Amino acid sequence: MAAITLKAFSGEIPNLPPYLLPTENGQAVFNCDFAQKDLRPLKLGTVLNGTAFPSPIKGIYTEEGTNFFTWTTETAAYKSPVIGETYGRVYYLNSSGMQVAQYSTATSSGGPPSSSWLVGVPTPTAAGDPDPYKVKLRIKERTSLPDYPTISVNVDIWWESNGVQYQKQTGVTLTSVTDWKSYSFTVPARTPYNDGQTATTTSTSGGASTTVAPTGSPSGTPDDASLVAHITIKDTSVTPNITFFDVTVSSGATTPTQNLVFPGGVEIALTTDGKLSFVWGVMETRAYTYTVTNTFGEESAPAGADVIDVTYMQQVIINTKTPDFTGYRPYNATKIYRTFGTAPDYFNVVVASQATTITGTFEFLDSTHKASDVGSVLISNEFYPPESGMQNLVALPNGVFAAFKGNTLYLTEPYRPHAWPYQQTFPNAIRAICTASQSLVVTTAAGAYLLMGSQPANMQQQRLPIPQAGLDPKLILNIEGAVAYASQDGIVTVSGSTASLNMSQQLFSREDWRSRYSSILTPGSTARMAYHDGFLVLVDSASALGFIIRLDEAAGTYTQFNQQFDGMFYLPVQDTLYYSVGGYIYRFRNSGYYTLDWQSKDFVFPSYTSFGAMYVRATASVTVTLYADGVQYYQFTAATTGYYRIPATGLNGATVTPGFALRWSVRLQSQNLIQYVTLATDMKELKDA
Repeated sequence: MAAITLKAFSGEIPNLPPYLLPTENGQAVFNCDFAQKDLRPLKLGTVLNGTAFPSPIKGIYTEEGTNFFTWTTETAAYKSPVIGETYGRVYYLNSSGMQVAQYSTATSSGGPPSSSWLVGVPTPTAAGDPDPYKVKLRIKERTSLPDYPTISVNVDIWWESNGVQYQKQTGVTLTSVTDWKSYSFTVPARTPYNDGQTATTTSTSGGASTTVAPTGSPSGTPDDASLVAHITIKDTSVTPNITFFDVTVSSGATTPTQNLVFPGGVEIALTTDGKLSFVWGVMETRAYTYTVTNTFGEESAPAGADVIDVTYMQQVIINTKTPDFTGYRPYNATKIYRTFGTAPDYFNVVVASQATTITGTFEFLDSTHKASDVGSVLISNEFYPPESGMQNLVALPNGVFAAFKGNTLYLTEPYRPHAWPYQQTFPNAIRAICTASQSLVVTTAAGAYLLMGSQPANMQQQRLPIPQAGLDPKLILNIEGAVAYASQDGIVTVSGSTASLNMSQQLFSREDWRSRYSSILTPGSTARMAYHDGFLVLVDSASALGFIIRLDEAAGTYTQFNQQFDGMFYLPVQDTLYYSVGGYIYRFRNSGYYTLDWQSKDFVFPSYTSFGAMYVRATASVTVTLYADGVQYYQFTAATTGYYRIPATGLNGATVTPGFALRWSVRLQSQNLIQYVTLATDMKELKDA
């Protein structure tokens, strides 16, 4: 009767001793795939580039698997989240900072982008008092009424006393001293006044005199008469003309005459020597600022603002200074914003450029004076470039990028990767971050957190109920909506607001985990994790320590995978995991096979046992090694499916006597499928195998 039968196979369970393993589990397993419960080797990767890229490749990015960006430093890269993206931008973060390039420059030869720029738009601000970039304002007087381009002005002049007009002149010609501020005109000459009851005598320059007899009616100009002007302004652009300004002003008025038809009002004064003046009141107090844009159309945070009082007959000239764009996408334009009325918002205004002779300084004339003339509201109040020294760039599903530095997490404005206005501070240094289905997992030096919220502005922190610290940005990943990260105690999985070591503890005790992997699982490690097609893959570029845990069809099966990869990159659109070794890039599990190596549990018998026959069902050759009481006993190659004898002489030439060993195991090595293995004491017991 057969003593050992293996019809199903599975991976290692390192926290169980070899003799306590279930029958299908192995005590030493390498490069095995247990998706279908039989014993299969993992597929090899297929090299993509026949000629090596710049080496070693630590960062990989591709959008179709043909053209690549590659970097020799650790680099995280993502496609632009901008809605309606037209530039084909790729944003990436490495030790050189946060940068942006255009994917059109990626080639089949790899290498970093041929052209790239620092992410963001320089903010026109600088330390110091005064800030050299603060907006500067000055007034320019208007020479015409802004709302009435076509007008007619009529001025009638007379002397007036006790309500009686004297020597009235209509349509008087005004001579402008300063347009819409001061004018002069010819005053009607006074004549001697006769009240009609008293004779008056007028002397001439020659000494002669003329006496005017009383007439009974007043004549001439009374001595106490005031000069009066009646001003009428009509809008002649419409028919019939509309009178919109009609005011009478007297030189004898004790206070200036006011009219409020224009915003801010106007005071009109008249003097007896023919001077007419307009004093315009303050229409509004305005605040101005400006931003700059680059040739991607991205906008900076605004410069320091300033305020100015403006009348109806004034315009504002705005002086701006362009910040240094060295390293950034080139400067494109300056946008002017100002307030209207008492509202706090700034609105974009259309301006005309003014000549300037100072390099980097521009002047603009704001000719707007009503809200209907303006454009969009200023939204870039905190659109600052990313912080230097950040690491671990990740993309959230709502068009947001996140990265961290120290204990501070930085986030972008949604769908505006150039703008980084949001921050979240944690009690301890951040070790790694990763997106989950509806949240961001943040691992720190003292536990992990969830960051939840639909927008960066309202995200809230929630401490996860697990003390295990994260280790490194390369040792955290998304697994179909959940997050897994490596810790000193095992692999922590986070699903929703639940975090646990359950999956890891089914395979490893804390001691097993640390004894195997503590040398590579540290902050700044060269190890990295990736996920593909149900496989959680951990490899190290500096040592042959790694594993694969299959999480889907054969949940939790573990095989050692001692390959050394320098970089990995998952492309969701093709469901492809790319990895690099030196200067070459491969597609993971694509063609050909590794050599599987699977050693069974220790089968312990109550009495000494020996085996003389074996049946192997496989698609091609298998190397079989038998171990007796932990010592290699016999090895042969099963060329194909069939029955094989096990000689009574072991490898050391000793004759095996009945009851040779109590503990037996079998080791199978092959690049082929193995379906069934059974051992028996002799051939007769295998007849039904």
